[in-house]
Amino acid sequence: MNVRYHLWLKPSRGASGQFGDVIQQLALELDAPIFEPHITLLGHLNGSEPEHVAKSKELARHLRPFPIIVSGPGFGEDYFHCVFLVVHMTLPLFDAHALARRIFRQEGDGRFLPHLSLLYGQYSENRKKDIIAKLPASLSLPFEATHLSLIRSHSEDPKDWEEMWTDMMGNDRSNERSSLG
Repeated sequence: MNVRYHLWLKPSRGASGQFGDVIQQLALELDAPIFEPHITLLGHLNGSEPEHVAKSKELARHLRPFPIIVSGPGFGEDYFHCVFLVVHMTLPLFDAHALARRIFRQEGDGRFLPHLSLLYGQYSENRKKDIIAKLPASLSLPFEATHLSLIRSHSEDPKDWEEMWTDMMGNDRSNERSSLG
């Protein structure tokens, strides 16, 4: 599979820990992959890695941390949309996505369905409903998106995803090449 790049919004440290605990618990219980909590802002970026890093830095300078409103849990048929938290499309989130599309020159239909995945996999509808029924209510509380990350994926397996660049939104400094493990 070709190398692909994606832009993630990452939750504040406290929220990230809470989501990460649930992701890890579900993964261990169901023998599913473990991954870092995130909202994909833009996927399948076109261009080279140095271009992506430069554009990510530019985007991060224009963004400020903003609240994420969760509408509740949901599930889908797709492996990567198995069980997730539905994220309400607020104006700051819409604007961040639109600015990312402009900076990365991504054309298309503009379809953006923000969510924060909790479980990847293929399970029956009843199993997904059972999982959702057991989720802590605190997962539906608002949290703040504070960081922007550029992710390089070598495959669709989360163990092959690498964080190439990350920084707090609105900041000019960056931390590069930290593995997501």
